[in-house]
Amino acid sequence: MTLDRRVAYDAIAVRYDRRHRESDYSGIESAMLAKARAARAEGRLDKSWTSQLSVLSDDEFAAGALRIEREIEAAAQRGEESMLYADLRLYATAGWVD
Repeated sequence: MTLDRRVAYDAIAVRYDRRHRESDYSGIESAMLAKARAARAEGRLDKSWTSQLSVLSDDEFAAGALRIEREIEAAAQRGEESMLYADLRLYATAGWVD
């Protein structure tokens, strides 16, 4: 038995884009910045807090943290908020046994 679970994302994307037209997301950036500040203040961005960061050497982690701190300071001097963007990729493998 062959099970085909492919999804035609281009065909359904229009339905998902509708949420941005119909919903009010004003204020979301300031809410996310407040959460990020709280996470940093509570130590949730420390190397030991998440397993993803624990694979970095101490020097790599310190260099990355310093880079983020410098960007935050530079944005503040410009009168702006710093935004951290991530390129998140999720890979999965699924299998079925008859």
